[in-house]
Amino acid sequence: MATIKRKKVNSNATKGQAKDSIFKTKKFWIIFSSIVLGLVVIGVAIGLTVYFTTKKNENEIQDYFGGVSTNLSYKYNDEEVKFTKISYDGVLMHHNVNDGGEGTFINNIFVFATNLSTFYADKAIDDGKDKDDDTVTFLYDKTANTVFNQLVKLQGEINDYNKTADRDAQAVLYIVDTSIGDNQSIFADTLFDGSDDSKNSLFFGLVNEDGLVRDFYNEDNKKLSLTTNTLADVSNTMVNNAVVFMKNQKFVSYDENK
Repeated sequence: MATIKRKKVNSNATKGQAKDSIFKTKKFWIIFSSIVLGLVVIGVAIGLTVYFTTKKNENEIQDYFGGVSTNLSYKYNDEEVKFTKISYDGVLMHHNVNDGGEGTFINNIFVFATNLSTFYADKAIDDGKDKDDDTVTFLYDKTANTVFNQLVKLQGEINDYNKTADRDAQAVLYIVDTSIGDNQSIFADTLFDGSDDSKNSLFFGLVNEDGLVRDFYNEDNKKLSLTTNTLADVSNTMVNNAVVFMKNQKFVSYDENK
């Protein structure tokens, strides 16, 4: 019978040897490199997403009359003011004398109506744009900025006036965004100096139970206007006239007292 001889391994020859470390294997470094590369790609992607999202938000119209802006101030005489945004139908509801006893009727309603999606009152709309690039469109409108500040003034004066005015003599300022729903119909309504073929894109004025208050006479017997369809008029004169009529004359035209 054949005998199988096994080669004896010299223990001294293997003494001190250890298995190769996993960190020295090619497979480990391939997997490790792939993981690191993947994390770098994910990090870059997240960074770019945050960057471009931030840049996009800076250049979007903000809800100025909802209290959202980067640079605009909502303070008048050190008091914070809040605007009331309302629909065209909402204005009509509060103008309705026969409110069925629900208490919704308001006698003195100032209305500012325009397309707020193109009302660029905050400089933030142009943040990050290259001023030397002739292909870039800058949207910020200085007149819109002045109008916003004037409306802050009017809202502040209304707040002050209402503190001492009787309930049936109080006033409100309603902001109507004509880019929403059926609000553009306000430009076709004769109550707001409109018509079916109107090309108006803005309205500012005062309506009471008698209808549209186009103008009034001040104490110097000078006739002052209260309604307009231009942004420049709101910026320059309309709000100032409105404050005089409300605060100084309590909504009474002096020619009526003669």
